Amino acid sequence: MDPEASIKFIKYSGLCIEKKRRFFDRIISVFSNSRHNWLWDYKSTEMILKRAGFKGIRACNYHDSSIKAFEIVENADRFKNCLAIEAIK
Repeated sequence: MDPEASIKFIKYSGLCIEKKRRFFDRIISVFSNSRHNWLWDYKSTEMILKRAGFKGIRACNYHDSSIKAFEIVENADRFKNCLAIEAIK
């Protein structure tokens, strides 16, 4: 499986907001209905975090962080229909 598949898809589909350099790209951006800043899945996020030097990368759930102090600021609503990842640098 290609860990960059979602990155390639979001770029190819025009759903992301990137710095537009060409005139044509700016026109497409103005008239398109795309407002995503980016689209990430676990594989692509893990790849980028590893490149940045993070370790212990894992998908996590509400209240299962290895950092117990994090429970104080966690909000259960933020874990619904989302990808939560813990990584240590």
